[in-house]
Amino acid sequence: MNHSCPRDSAGVSVQRDWIGWLPECKQDTFDRHARELEARYLILSVTLDDAIRLYNHGSEFQALQDISLVPALCGRLTLYLECMLGSLEAWVSDDTLIPNVVPLDPANFLRRHDKYLARKCCLLSRILLTQRSGFLFKSNVLREMVCYLGKDFCALAEILLAGTARAACPKLWSGLDTGHFDLNTCLRETLIMLRCFLRVLPEIQVLGFQNNLAVRMAAPEIPDSTARIASSVFHHPTSA
Repeated sequence: MNHSCPRDSAGVSVQRDWIGWLPECKQDTFDRHARELEARYLILSVTLDDAIRLYNHGSEFQALQDISLVPALCGRLTLYLECMLGSLEAWVSDDTLIPNVVPLDPANFLRRHDKYLARKCCLLSRILLTQRSGFLFKSNVLREMVCYLGKDFCALAEILLAGTARAACPKLWSGLDTGHFDLNTCLRETLIMLRCFLRVLPEIQVLGFQNNLAVRMAAPEIPDSTARIASSVFHHPTSA
């Protein structure tokens, strides 16, 4: 049996997983986590959009009041995303599951660094990796993006609130806007990966997966992105 990552049919398979039927326990799991992630993103998005609107209309003081909330709101979202991706990686690494996956598309990102990571994911997923390793590598890349986006949001907000770089303010606000766009892309990709994962997860393991995620949320790890990526690429050199 050929276990290489499917090329022409990968997108079709992922689309089928996205719109396909799930058993009730799996659908409930997906809906619950999707609602929580969407709620966290919406609060961040509304706050940031309002801050940018106020800044563009000359209301800098009110804009900075909103910006003061951004680090905490962003942290709530990025924590959930990193823990979700970590749980997906742990379950796929330690089991025989082979979820469908398509590589990241650089066109869906705005930041130069995120485009670079997406290109790397696309290249290695199509040329070097098995399907399982491709899933793990994509999840690791997304976790790296989410980690750096969270740090960048905090750093940019702190600089704006300090008021020490007024000449660079337009660039700083633009950085928040593009980071917001890329974080949304990471969220959408994570939801797609979650649904593809649930499609192949045995129903008897759904509760265990949820418990794993709950443990990670209660005691999140400090990630080492480079080590994670190297581990995911070479963890299963012949499997899948």
